[in-house]
Amino acid sequence: MKSQNTIDIAASRYGRRWVIGVFLVWLIVFELIVGRLYGWSTPATGHDTARAALVLILGCIIAFIAGKRAEGRFKRGHRTQVG
Repeated sequence: MKSQNTIDIAASRYGRRWVIGVFLVWLIVFELIVGRLYGWSTPATGHDTARAALVLILGCIIAFIAGKRAEGRFKRGHRTQVG
């Protein structure tokens, strides 16, 4: 069941923005590193594709952890301001 508490909703939105931001930064950095190492026009091998998939999965995990931490930080900040 979804929470109707406005602080929970705002914290969820804040955490979601953090997830999206961290993941986009992760993708950009990964693309820059891969482009620098392999060159932009080099054809990808199966090994490169597997490595890219692993890095993207790690990026998702890191982004979700950062989002959950941001959500908790948002809630803690509002609890100290309100009460």
